[in-house]
Amino acid sequence: MNTAPYAHCLVRAVVKILRKIDHRTRSLRCLIGILPLLLNAGGSESLPPFEVVDIEARKTTVGAPRGRGANVFIFILRDCPLSNQYQPTIRRLAEAFEPLGIRFHLIHADPNTTVEEARHHAEEYAIRESVYLDPKHELVEKLSATISPEVVVLSSTNQKLYQGRINNLYVKLGQKRFRVTQHDLKKTLTDITAGREIVPRTTPAIGCFIPTRKSVLPQTR
Repeated sequence: MNTAPYAHCLVRAVVKILRKIDHRTRSLRCLIGILPLLLNAGGSESLPPFEVVDIEARKTTVGAPRGRGANVFIFILRDCPLSNQYQPTIRRLAEAFEPLGIRFHLIHADPNTTVEEARHHAEEYAIRESVYLDPKHELVEKLSATISPEVVVLSSTNQKLYQGRINNLYVKLGQKRFRVTQHDLKKTLTDITAGREIVPRTTPAIGCFIPTRKSVLPQTR
């Protein structure tokens, strides 16, 4: 019996409950950040193509790349300082790896973000990568993202190869290292483009919590 779908449902339910309880304690922050990583415990799951909305309000489908390529999904928030501070790093990675078949997709994880706000944000931070909105949290839920900036790398067969931080610059919120010592995303992409065998792995993402859809759902009495 394949229990993977039940594990996904259970972890997502626990994450939602913990978000409602309290975001302030360190233990809850760690637990919420680590729980989604358990989704990979049962093996790498192949995911279907994703339908998204770009900053020109056009619906488009993000499918699997060809050959040794990969899709890199980075969940961002307009008002998250950590997410915005990583934009130059994301740009450098995209410039280095997109010619090698790696596609970068920046996903606005706040369901309230409008097309106009996303377009303005892209202009403000000189974002050249593909930018999409996720108003129904379809990508957030399918890829089990909880933090911004959080990265998910999918292979050419849409299997999850990596999920977590971009690098280890931040020890925790508000505390940076003197220099980066682990370039997690860069290493994963280097291994992919070099044709090396990839062992799916995860790291804890550090940043801002992705808001729930509660604020955009119809209110009932």
